[in-house]
Amino acid sequence: MSPLTIIAMGVLLLVTTQAHAADSTKGPASPKPTGKSALRTGFAEEVINPEKGVLLAGQFARRPNKGVRDDLCVKTVLFQDGDNIGGIVSFDLLFVNRGFIADIRERLAGEKLSFGNDLIFCATHVHTGPGIPGPKRTAEEINEIKAKLRATIEAMADDDPKKEGHKKWLTFIESREEEGKNRQDYRKYLIDQTVTSIKNAYADLGESSLTHGSVMSNPFAFNRRYWMKNGTVRTNPGKLNPNIVKPEGPVDKEIGILAVKKNGRVTLVIANIANHADSTGGHMVCAGWPGRLEAGIQKQMGYDVPVMTVIAPSGNINHYDVAKEGGYSAYREIGQGYADIVMKGMESLEELEGSFDAKNQTVEIIGREISDKEAENAKKTVERLKDKKNSPQRILAAELLRFQKNNAGKIREFELVTLRFGKDLAITSLPGEPFTEVGIAIKKASPFRKTFVVAHAMGIAGYIPMKECFGRGGYELQPRPMGGCAPDTAQMLIEKSLESLK
Repeated sequence: MSPLTIIAMGVLLLVTTQAHAADSTKGPASPKPTGKSALRTGFAEEVINPEKGVLLAGQFARRPNKGVRDDLCVKTVLFQDGDNIGGIVSFDLLFVNRGFIADIRERLAGEKLSFGNDLIFCATHVHTGPGIPGPKRTAEEINEIKAKLRATIEAMADDDPKKEGHKKWLTFIESREEEGKNRQDYRKYLIDQTVTSIKNAYADLGESSLTHGSVMSNPFAFNRRYWMKNGTVRTNPGKLNPNIVKPEGPVDKEIGILAVKKNGRVTLVIANIANHADSTGGHMVCAGWPGRLEAGIQKQMGYDVPVMTVIAPSGNINHYDVAKEGGYSAYREIGQGYADIVMKGMESLEELEGSFDAKNQTVEIIGREISDKEAENAKKTVERLKDKKNSPQRILAAELLRFQKNNAGKIREFELVTLRFGKDLAITSLPGEPFTEVGIAIKKASPFRKTFVVAHAMGIAGYIPMKECFGRGGYELQPRPMGGCAPDTAQMLIEKSLESLK
């Protein structure tokens, strides 16, 4: 080997060594940006079945729980992107109320979990689960209430028309006191199970990928308000009623689907569906068609993948087709049908891209004013049906009078929580039972490619009809103590929701 060759090889070796040394200070090469979010997700669920004897909510008659047909659950999904954490906490219950949400947040803060304000608390609106009771009164508080009632009764004249009502109220309190001595404190149990679910979902946070999309297929949902030949609107006027002209409004046919994957496997399915979950009754605890939807998907996927159903605005929608005899009435059939639709839709989901964040804003809902004519008609109904205490007509009339006394003109605050995923997907919440047109309007004007609108969220606000529906008639326009909004509420909620979607 010549001296020149040796020198050349030495120079080449020196250059190569320096180049490697320079590269080693930079660390591994950064991956090229893909636009995909480095999103982490976590999921957990807990059973929330009440013990036997606890009253089931959602119908006029008293229905003590006589057993469990299938489990009720609280399900939590969390999304994390850097310091941003938000998510959905869904209950197989009729409603969630604001006081209950406040108690959950207080417990979360005590557990050093600071994201409680960025969670959507919602219900599937099943009518075969218990209501959420208020805080359990102590024995001292109950005794004080009874003492005040007795003093009031004692001071009343014998011919005072209200005296008998006070006596019945005292008897009712005493009977419930005896019933509840050894009964489960369901509110405390529910809070404990919810906090456990959220904490376990937080512990489960891990790298994931999300796919999303929707299908235009909702064959089990029907607008339940119909124009009649006399020019009024009736709710569920009966199958094949010859006086029906046409449905008052549309049905939201879009079913939104979000699938979470970890380690290449689907670990959660979220379905956003517009339909009422009042498809089964009786005295047995039951998760309704959302529960059967989950069972149907699990059977087809071959493992117990959790499914979270979040109900889209459907205050004027249910499963009852008045144009046909029979029809879809069994909750199992409805749930299985939705499972088939969701499974088919999952074949064409697209990957979710972009960062995640959450927004929370407060809105005011005002109780509508009751006209003198409405109040007078309600008084006549109560008097006419005084011997039929369980008549739905009498109950509604009495509720209208209570609403006039306690709720008309009253302002209540609710939160709208919105979860945003890049420019692809937003999940936004609404309180109460908005008409389906509210959800359709929000989705139509949303800047996101897909928008899921979740009703029965963040508190009990009652039915929220479109402004043009007031004065037409129908069950949903009946003001009740926890509902009865002013006519401009629907439009206000549409506008405020769109602000959160900007």
